[in-house]
Amino acid sequence: MMSDDELMAVADRVAEKIADMVAERLSVRLAVASGKEVLTVDEAVAFTGLRRSWLYRLTAERKIPHFKPQGKNIYFRRSELEEWMTRGDVLTTGEIYEDALRSHTSPAAKKFFTKITK
Repeated sequence: MMSDDELMAVADRVAEKIADMVAERLSVRLAVASGKEVLTVDEAVAFTGLRRSWLYRLTAERKIPHFKPQGKNIYFRRSELEEWMTRGDVLTTGEIYEDALRSHTSPAAKKFFTKITK
């Protein structure tokens, strides 16, 4: 069984570790909020909302823009992440009907699409 002094020492170490973790997370959030252009993995996680493991997987599969200047640490350009996150626009139902109406010039098709879009 631990003495009171030993318990206090453990509690102090735990509190110090928690304070370090909070400071690190705050530092990452501030870097992202500051508009920093080149982001670390942790900053990219905070910026995109992706899990760290998923972000690493996307880099390994070369599905997300990134760079490794020394071949080790991974970095991301904020602008490239923003562009990547906004790819693959999903059309609204109205936009799909409008596209169909424009591409089908037969009177029957126009009549059909006009009815269902009203």
